Amino acid sequence: IAPGACRGCNVLLITIDTLRLDRVGAFGGKPGLTPNLDRLASEGLRLTRAYSAAPLTLPSHGSILTAVSPPVPGLRANGLFRLGPATPTLATVLKSAGYRTGAFVGSFVLDARFGLNRGFDVYDDQYGEKHTGDLTDGAERRAEDVIKPATAWILQSQSESRIPNPESRTKSQIPNPESRWFAWVHLYDPHEPYRAPEPYASQHEPYDAEVAYTDAMVGRLLADLRAAGQLDRTLVIVAADHGESLGEHGERTHGVFTYDVTMRVPWIIWDSGLGIRDSSSDALVRLIDLAPTALDLIGVAQPAAFEGRSVIPVVTGRAPELARAYIEAMDANLTRNWAPLTGLVTRGYKLIELPIPELYDLAADPGEITNLFARDGEQARALEALLRDTTAEFASRGSAAEKTTLGSEARQRLQALGYVASSADPGQHVFTDADDPKTLIGPANDLQRAITAFNGGTRDASMTAVRVIAQQHP
Repeated sequence: IAPGACRGCNVLLITIDTLRLDRVGAFGGKPGLTPNLDRLASEGLRLTRAYSAAPLTLPSHGSILTAVSPPVPGLRANGLFRLGPATPTLATVLKSAGYRTGAFVGSFVLDARFGLNRGFDVYDDQYGEKHTGDLTDGAERRAEDVIKPATAWILQSQSESRIPNPESRTKSQIPNPESRWFAWVHLYDPHEPYRAPEPYASQHEPYDAEVAYTDAMVGRLLADLRAAGQLDRTLVIVAADHGESLGEHGERTHGVFTYDVTMRVPWIIWDSGLGIRDSSSDALVRLIDLAPTALDLIGVAQPAAFEGRSVIPVVTGRAPELARAYIEAMDANLTRNWAPLTGLVTRGYKLIELPIPELYDLAADPGEITNLFARDGEQARALEALLRDTTAEFASRGSAAEKTTLGSEARQRLQALGYVASSADPGQHVFTDADDPKTLIGPANDLQRAITAFNGGTRDASMTAVRVIAQQHP
């Protein structure tokens, strides 16, 4: 695959929220659960060792679109920050290159107010109105309600999209109907709460049902575009933003830890003209490499501000494999004043920097069960020094984020999706074992159960439980 192999192609980016690697058949997951993704992967390139920068929707998507690690764009938690106006994104680059640009997102977490709308002609973040009785109304929408406007926008003619009054057109005003487009489609369904429609809900466990439904909607989107001839010259990229713990390591969902179950994600690259057929690579790659890879394939230069790099030279053997990938989970620090979590993934190891530090041999211990930090001091010290250098480099670049101020309705929407929607007191700077997420995940789960019960009407007992937790873990 040469640089510019898909020069002039349309670009379709599909991000699937909270999709575990082990649920996609093409990546060794459950057979039959994701037939459409499996078919796409069998005709394209599978990147089997791809890492998200953060296990949360906004930080991960911010890094995908800006091609830099979260400390630089500064979107390090959901709801607290907005992307600054100067940071280049995949959308701003393609807009400047003459592409028609549209985004269609499935959750309030990616609302335009958080800044990812920059560079898009259309940013469809309409989730419906909030109604009494369903806490997530107005905070998310199903995949079918995302792909409908996305398909319509892709298929509409350039003249209809750019000239408000068709009767006023002159011949010179009518844009080329073959003009290129970039569409980002974000599907939120595998995220909790798991409420897949039938028949999926009856056929699978709740999380798997959401995955199966989302896969079917990806198939519907691709089938509609293929029938309209819109896949003939289109680069299709599908990736998860992060995974879901489902109870592993004591974490019910995601956002607190950086174990592979939430950080290692499926990534597929497909195009009918690239000549890739059922290819795969286990090279270490990052989601911040996604935008540079797309630009490399369509022949558009990437901005100097991008940290990521195209994976194509790596997977074709023309460039060495990446030495490391930076990861972080800062939401609990920023919203609850827990210890900050940063780390590195290398080809063989993962370092997690916390008051109780962790080191894992990923090849021998893929489940990250045995902490080798005390046992393998030489490896731990080497990765700690590398992490210090990495974070110092980020600090030298500064943060492009702006603080956001959310109204009560916006906070309720984030809380309905399971997120803390306020900032912690930043006064504490010395963190101890008592502040380590591994220490606090149990009480945090108790708190979430109390909140769920409170929202369900069990108010007195819930408030009693919350007071006990607050007293024990102020």
